[in-house]
This record gives sequence, C-alpha cells and structure tokens, in this order.
Amino acid sequence: MASGLAAAKGAEDLTAHPGFSNDKYSILMVVGALYRPRMLDFIVVEIERGIRAWDVDLTVCNLDEQLKLFVHKHSSCQSKDVKGQRTFQFSSDVVDISVVVNPSEGVLHSEVHGLISGVSRHKLLVLTGQSLEETGDLVLHTGQFTPNDFTRILSDEEVGLNGFELLCSDLMVILYLLFQ
Repeated sequence: MASGLAAAKGAEDLTAHPGFSNDKYSILMVVGALYRPRMLDFIVVEIERGIRAWDVDLTVCNLDEQLKLFVHKHSSCQSKDVKGQRTFQFSSDVVDISVVVNPSEGVLHSEVHGLISGVSRHKLLVLTGQSLEETGDLVLHTGQFTPNDFTRILSDEEVGLNGFELLCSDLMVILYLLFQ
C-alpha cells in the first residue's frame, strides 16, 4: 500500500496546487444493492484489495492506522427513507472515509459530488456491487449509477473541475461489478 513514490516524484509534483490539500486523503466506498447470497464476503475482499492498491504517501498518512480508527470510531446513520441504506463516516486530520451501503441514486450522486469537489488532493472512489450486464451500470436500491452519471458530476459547474484541476487532483476510481 505504501508508495515511496513521493520521494521519486519531482519537486514540481510535490508543490501545492491551488484548491487542493496535499496532506489530506478522501475515500468513498459504495456498495450497491446486493441480491446474491454471500456476495458481501467477496465485495469486502475486493474493497480491501482496492484500498491496498491506492498509492499512499506513508509519511503523510498511515492508512492501516486510519482504517483501524475508522473501524472503532466511525459514525453510522441508517436512512429512514431508503430501506437498507446505511452510511458510515470517519474523519481525522489526514483522512476522510465514507462508506455507503445500498444507496439511492440521490445519495450516491451527492456523495460522489462531495468527494470530487472536496479539498483533498488524493481521492479514492470504490464502486462495488451488482451491475447490469448490457450497460455496466451499478445497481442501486432505487435505479442505477451509470458512467454518464459520473461524467455529469465531473462536468457540474458547482464542482468546478476543469482539465487542469483534474490533473492536479489524484483521483483513483475502482470498479468491482458483478453482472446479474
């Protein structure tokens, strides 16, 4: 999970970029609707693999330690409107972690929008769950999350990301989709 890459990067990559914090990491993990038994065990393994693939500068963020803190100190919220929707959140000086299980379309759009528009330069988005075989859309409690939805969020004026800002931000998107 560690990189050592920070030492190898040129000084131009280590300089601060306006609007982003080099010392902050953000993770959004989304588990879509699950209709198959035992799928959760597989998804947990894949989420861990995805997190461990993330290039984290250990001089700034000890991700193992932060994940342990998440397990013990996260807040939890269950939706009254969407059956089975749960949100787990944790924030420290170096990392913000959100896990959303069985979200509605609106909640997922809001969470992805928040991740993309946040000040963290280093962002990890993990989308997991069942998907539609024909389109690859992530199946949600209500509807689907499509590649077009993601594109719309990136081009949203409120997000305000242009090509330069996307290059300055370190966004990693991991998809683990199981076809129905």
